[in-house]
Amino acid sequence: MTEGRTIDQPGRPPFTDDDERFRLIVENARDYAIFTTDADGIIDSWPPGASSVFGWDAPDILGKPASLIFVPEDRESGVPEQEFNTALERGYAPDVRWHQHKSGSRVFIEGSVWPLTEADGSLRGFLKIGQDMTLRRQHEIALMESEERFRLLATTVPHLVFRSTTEGRRTWASPQWATYTGMGNAESEGYGWLDAIHPDDRDVALKKWDEAAYDGNTYYGEHRIRRQTDGMYRWHQTRAVPIGPSAGGTQEWVGSAADIHDVRMLQEQQGLLVGELQHRTRNLLAVVRSIASQTVEAVGSLQDFQRAFDSRLGALSRVQGLLSRADNQGITVERLLSIELGAVASSWDQIHTEGPRVLVADGSLQTLMLVIHELSTNAVRHGGLATNEGRVDIVWSMRGNAADGGLLIIEWRERFPPRAIDPDRPRGFGRQLIEEAIPYQLGAATKFVLGEDSLQCVLSLPLDPQDA
Repeated sequence: MTEGRTIDQPGRPPFTDDDERFRLIVENARDYAIFTTDADGIIDSWPPGASSVFGWDAPDILGKPASLIFVPEDRESGVPEQEFNTALERGYAPDVRWHQHKSGSRVFIEGSVWPLTEADGSLRGFLKIGQDMTLRRQHEIALMESEERFRLLATTVPHLVFRSTTEGRRTWASPQWATYTGMGNAESEGYGWLDAIHPDDRDVALKKWDEAAYDGNTYYGEHRIRRQTDGMYRWHQTRAVPIGPSAGGTQEWVGSAADIHDVRMLQEQQGLLVGELQHRTRNLLAVVRSIASQTVEAVGSLQDFQRAFDSRLGALSRVQGLLSRADNQGITVERLLSIELGAVASSWDQIHTEGPRVLVADGSLQTLMLVIHELSTNAVRHGGLATNEGRVDIVWSMRGNAADGGLLIIEWRERFPPRAIDPDRPRGFGRQLIEEAIPYQLGAATKFVLGEDSLQCVLSLPLDPQDA
């Protein structure tokens, strides 16, 4: 090697054609650091390739120890000497590590060290050949760091993280998936993960992968995944995005499945509640319309209509208040009577109520409260509560139970001073409710008997299923 050689070696023959060819190869291999040292590790040749890789020009490094191109921590731990000793013992030594550049930066070299011997077998020095693989090594480190960040993220988020091919074949599943489903990586690979999916959802899950393959951007699907602790299938929302080719060259996707079961159940419940609200609103409007229509027919002036209509709307309003505050606990007959009688009666001295705790079915509550409101109002205006001599007795009981088609029996009795009854007087709104609305709407049986000094009203309604 001509360039950089400063140590003459008398007695050696001049260069042959093979030597010249070798010299040209070494000097033009700029991507490779090829240089030699003497038996003590002192650099004695430094071709252009070595200058290109390590940054030192030949005059700056010839005659200096080869340990100069090792990083400080390797020099301190004796790596240069170990490398030469290994080359002597085994015939060569691998040299794959970071090295020191003249600028202070580091270059990653993949190469080896070989001993050079004279014709008589004595050690002449060492040949070191290495390729600069810094960019590749940096990419490898960046990839490893990225993989580590992904691993940390994938194993700490409260989701079931996975990797997959475009066809939906699983290549990796996070520990969360294994813990949740009881299926490890080996069981989940390929299409094994489908064993944890609800049988009714498997075709849909795969169809979504077909759509993702066509779209090429995102995977989105909702399906139920079996929880190993109790065998329950819970709804999960799964999303995935492509992240580029895998080591095998196929397109790889990464995704996660989040538990949305509780949210989905709430949404379904909300839908039922909205439907129930719409149903009740329609019914309420129909009741208001009916009240208005029948009130108009029963009164003789606008002032009477306003008074009667306001009173009945007040009762209807109290029903809605009860329904909104029931908190699934139900409304008892006693509470219903207490609310309506308390709204119109000035004293309870003339009122007697008696009966067991019985729930009024929600479907019966609105109509029944209007009936009790009419009975209470008429008792105050014309009947048992109109004078101090009158009395109202209300007794209720159960016959059978809800499961066997049992009945709630409410008997309303009034006593009051004798009065003449006009047989030609049309039925009032309250009596129409009792004799027509309740039997039609609630399937109830009713009895209404009005005498000169008494009133008897008996209502037989189906029991609330909550009393079963």
